[in-house]
Amino acid sequence: MVIFCRLLNRHKGGFKTNMPYNYKDPGYNGSEALLMESLKNYYFIYSCNRYGEVVHVSPSVLHVLGYTQDEFLELTQKSGQHFSLDEKSSVPSADCLLGNKTEPFEIQILHKDGSQCWLEVSEFPMCDENGSVTGVECIIHNITDKKQAELNLKTSIEKLRNALAGTIQAMALTVETRDAYTAGHQRRSANLARAIAQKMGLSEYEVDGIRMAGVIHDIGKISIPAEILSKPGALSDLEFSLIKTHPQVGYDILKGIDFQWPIADIVLQHHERLDGSGYPHGISGDDILIEARVLAVSDVVEAMTAHRPYRPTLGIDAALEEISTNKDNLYDAAIVDTTVDLFMKQNFKF
Repeated sequence: MVIFCRLLNRHKGGFKTNMPYNYKDPGYNGSEALLMESLKNYYFIYSCNRYGEVVHVSPSVLHVLGYTQDEFLELTQKSGQHFSLDEKSSVPSADCLLGNKTEPFEIQILHKDGSQCWLEVSEFPMCDENGSVTGVECIIHNITDKKQAELNLKTSIEKLRNALAGTIQAMALTVETRDAYTAGHQRRSANLARAIAQKMGLSEYEVDGIRMAGVIHDIGKISIPAEILSKPGALSDLEFSLIKTHPQVGYDILKGIDFQWPIADIVLQHHERLDGSGYPHGISGDDILIEARVLAVSDVVEAMTAHRPYRPTLGIDAALEEISTNKDNLYDAAIVDTTVDLFMKQNFKF
């Protein structure tokens, strides 16, 4: 780009494109000539008059778009538009024709062979000694390869995300097949947690982490005997102490997986409470991740509204009363208020 800017400064009247660049011109050295030759597949330059009509184009347009100089000029002049190979494009821009500085911008047009080309356009207004605009010089950079690489990367990332989601779903189903009564609990808790996080304005990164962790937050229950999970009566102290180990077991299962979110820590902390009365480690306040605080509320609400072998459903009113009564004590107040609003005003349903 530096070389092109130097060329524009030397040729304020526009490029003479009916002949190749004069490598014998003392203004060019051998390295510049070699650079220009190597860039011909990626750049071309053209000049417009003060009305935006293309009057000159460099020979390298053939390498970039497949058109000869004459073909390119004929196409642009025939339509009466600026850069009319694509009707949506306006090159040069109206601002540049007024002499204003513009930032490089991208356009998409068709190559002569019908394939799509992405081009980056840099514009330079050309002025006379009085400062009046006499025309515009445009440097066109073929960025099709870059765009294709970005598309390929995006596709690869999407495939990885889908594979990760499938793996997490399989892990969730592993737990749920052992405990019919809580089948779907993780998914429903995750859906509510995601809705809470979105309404609170958390970042997309945090929302995704909450959803992923929510889907497998009870994976540690895989270590709990099935007869305890599905026991119809009250749990003994020993049985409940076994239940309370599931966040730590879940953490131990997940900590070795290189998630882009703190999934293992969210799972570990989803039964912690603001006042330190939770488990497994009794941490409190801001030591608990915001994602875990969101999941803690959604977990309680879903559990209380669902049927359990040891009790019938308690209903959404009881669940909302539980979290409202204990906000700022057990549960984050902002999260509680958002949850209540979702059910009472936004008509959220599991």
